[in-house]
This record gives sequence, C-alpha cells and structure tokens, in this order.
Amino acid sequence: MSRTAVLGVGNPLSERDSVGIAVAERVAEVTGWELVLSNTTGLEVVDILLPFDRAVVIDTVIGLEMGEVVIVSEPAAKAQRFSHSLGLLESLKVGKAVYGEEFPDVVVVGVGVRGHQMTLDVNKIAKKIIAIVEGYRER
Repeated sequence: MSRTAVLGVGNPLSERDSVGIAVAERVAEVTGWELVLSNTTGLEVVDILLPFDRAVVIDTVIGLEMGEVVIVSEPAAKAQRFSHSLGLLESLKVGKAVYGEEFPDVVVVGVGVRGHQMTLDVNKIAKKIIAIVEGYRER
C-alpha cells in the first residue's frame, strides 16, 4: 500500500508563517493522507519524506496574493520567494539525485500571504489544493 504525506512547512508561532501548517492539517484531515510538519526546509526534509511514496509539500510564498495557491516548479520558484527560502526546492532536488527512484514523487504547493491582514479561509485554501492535486492520489 502506498503512503502519501502532506508536509506542512512553517512556524506555528508566527501567524503568517503558520499558514502552510494550518492548510496541511486540513488537507490531511480531508484526504486521509499522513500529516507531517516541519519548521525547516533544509536537507532534513529529505529524511522526513523518504519513507513515503508521494508527498504534497505546502509552504507560504511571499509575493503571491493573499490565499492564492500555485504548484511551484523550479522555473516558477525563481519568480517567487518562499518564506523559508528556496532551500526547499534545492533540498528536494538533492533528495531525488541521491535516492533516485526511492525518493517520493513530490508536489510543492505555495500559498500566498501578501498584505498586512491575515484573513485566510483555511478550508477554502485546502479545497483549492485538493482540487489541484486530486489526480495525484491516483498515481
């Protein structure tokens, strides 16, 4: 049986930086995927994801409109700025290079937090993410 992780990245003590965690918790609740939380995007992420077959990583992206949801690819990442730096994509690239087929398929989802007011509807954002990665469950 395959295992799918929802990795929420962020700092639970920071309103803006905890968005990835809050949304990941809701996505895991709705989908039944395994919830994993991290406050780092370094190489520790490789170890966190290695036991899984698939993963959806959710993090805050600075520069997107409040509540905007995007699948982040390497070219797109150059135009965006994660609140946790681009170390996330670099770490995932290292994991894939080192572990090859043993490393899970990973989709990175960014959630925008531009602006001063944190009026995000976590349920609405989770639904957007689930719709975007719906076919991902079937792979």
